Amino acid sequence: MKKCNWGILVITLLGYSLPRELMADDLPNYLSLRCEGTLTTKTNLPRPELYDERFNLILQLRDRVLTNVTENLVIGRECILNSGDVDCELDATRYYEEFNSTMVQHAIAFVTRKTGEFFALLQTVHFDGQGVHGEVIFKGSLGWRGVCGKGDPIF
Repeated sequence: MKKCNWGILVITLLGYSLPRELMADDLPNYLSLRCEGTLTTKTNLPRPELYDERFNLILQLRDRVLTNVTENLVIGRECILNSGDVDCELDATRYYEEFNSTMVQHAIAFVTRKTGEFFALLQTVHFDGQGVHGEVIFKGSLGWRGVCGKGDPIF
């Protein structure tokens, strides 16, 4: 009769109740993807505008940070592999002394591992002055929808 390793069995069973960020996954530490699709730009302030344009860009996943390398723009941090998707989120607040304004950003991004489908939404609000309680001087969003790696599995 084969000896049972109870430690491994207990850890395996407990693993199903651990928070997803504590469980090991197979998200690579580095990944570079060529992506294309449609970028939707929407502004509410200072005046409403909406337009679509085609995009070609390079996405880079490095140490759980997703960056649009083409535009030098971080669109996600603490990325995880969740049910076949690379899921990322970003919340950032920055004060720009030279403009005396504060920018608040929220972003979500998803890349489907199996098909290479890509979606990201970056929302930005600029406030006059230092802090997020001044007058809103800009409000808008960027939305990317497309495919990476020509629709092949991405890793």
